[in-house]
Amino acid sequence: MKKMNKIVSIFFYLLIVTSCQKNIFEQNLKTIFQEADFNGEFNQTSFSSTPFILIGESKNGEKIKIRNFIFKNDNELMNSIKRVITLYDSQFVFSVAPYPGQITTEIECGSNYKPKKLILKSFTAIRYFSNSRLGLAICNNDKKNYAQYLFFIKASENNVLAIDLYLEKEVSTEELLERIGHLKLNGKVITF
Repeated sequence: MKKMNKIVSIFFYLLIVTSCQKNIFEQNLKTIFQEADFNGEFNQTSFSSTPFILIGESKNGEKIKIRNFIFKNDNELMNSIKRVITLYDSQFVFSVAPYPGQITTEIECGSNYKPKKLILKSFTAIRYFSNSRLGLAICNNDKKNYAQYLFFIKASENNVLAIDLYLEKEVSTEELLERIGHLKLNGKVITF
């Protein structure tokens, strides 16, 4: 009987812990973006308050990374967005090999790995590929675990969120619009 009570106690403990993790993701997100409503879909896997970075994972394997940027005016906002995009895109620029040798003298990704800008109905997103650690999968087919979609939400007057949505496969623009719409991000999605 004691063994059964112990098993039941452990079960309820795990049930409470997993349900609280969903709430923790939403609570941490609401500290910077009150309007967000992800319907408890993501469990928090990582969080940093300074700088604000929130990472969550859904039951179906999708992941999301949310970063917060504070700006003073629209010019600073656009500079922040350009800085993030430049950082990502710079990984795919043609460069000379860092070592001498006969194998190759230059490094360049094939066109299927390069970032792809997607013009959606009311905003812009960029598609990259990422590995299992959410790092860019540069020129390496066996490391391509996720199709990563980067877009930006203006959460308040001087607050923008960079959102990376990691899906297990590349999707059409219609499917991406539907998926982003399902997240119920009630901020202004930014076109760049």
